[in-house]
Amino acid sequence: MPDLSKSVQVVKSAVDNLVKVGHETCSTSTDDLLRADMPQALERVNQASTLLIDAAHILKNESCSIKGRQMLIQGARCKIFSRKINLMLLFFC
Repeated sequence: MPDLSKSVQVVKSAVDNLVKVGHETCSTSTDDLLRADMPQALERVNQASTLLIDAAHILKNESCSIKGRQMLIQGARCKIFSRKINLMLLFFC
């Protein structure tokens, strides 16, 4: 398996920026639904990117690691990328 560390670090940087802007948006928004749901969604996105980072580090050292592959799949699929996340991403586009 190729080293994914650099690729997932780019994703993590983008996610960090998204989370920062999301929190700023929450703090200034008058939309109650956005203020209620956005922090949870941002935390889930952040957790997904952390899973990807951790998986990449594990797989870099042990490319056949079952735990690393499971973490990679969980981070990439992330059931947490639900409708809320999609709506949030549309909001920022």
